[in-house]
Amino acid sequence: MIGDRHGINAEDLKAIAEKTAEAVKKVNNDRHAGGIPYRDLPYDKQMLKDIKKMADQLKGKCKNFVVLGIGGSALDTHFDDCIIIFKYIEFAST
Repeated sequence: MIGDRHGINAEDLKAIAEKTAEAVKKVNNDRHAGGIPYRDLPYDKQMLKDIKKMADQLKGKCKNFVVLGIGGSALDTHFDDCIIIFKYIEFAST
C-alpha cells in the first residue's frame, strides 16, 4: 500500500528504485535471451493451436484433467504491482 500512514512513501520507493530497476532489467534481459520462456507463453500462438488440437483429441476420453503450473496468476499480479510502483516513483520524481 502506498502512503505514509499505512504503507510506503515516495522516499521509501526512491530508496529501493535503483535496486528494483536493476532486477527488472535483468529479468527482461533473461527473457529476451530465452532464459525465461514461460514469460512469452501468452504470445505463443502455435502453442495455443497445439493445446486446442489436443483438447479436441481428448474430449470425451477423460474423466478427470489435472493442470499443473507454476502459479502464473500470482506472478502476473506481482508484476503488475511492480509496474504500479514504478509509475508512482516516476510520478513522484517529477
